[in-house]
Amino acid sequence: MAGLRAVFYGGRGAGNRAKPTEEERQGSSMASGPRSSESGESAARRAAAAAEVEVDEGVARAVEIAGRSRAPSTRRGYDRCISEFIGWCSDKRFTDGATVTGPKVNLFFQE
Repeated sequence: MAGLRAVFYGGRGAGNRAKPTEEERQGSSMASGPRSSESGESAARRAAAAAEVEVDEGVARAVEIAGRSRAPSTRRGYDRCISEFIGWCSDKRFTDGATVTGPKVNLFFQE
């Protein structure tokens, strides 16, 4: 729902990407270069996971700032719209749940 709120609050959602595990986070903060027992491929996976964490954290900060910049009455109005959209998506039984897409939002507004 945070990604959906980000759309309404003026930020960009982080998508449905799963959060990295603590192990992935720790592995991504290791000194440069793979350990002798690991392949370059696993080091590349850790680096990619670290980059995703960094992007997700940046998005979360932007969403938080954007949310604080709105008046409480505006946030309440957005929350009502978000709840209505989520309920509508649930009724429609979309395979991607309440993930916001252009065609889905178009249909929502038409109905």
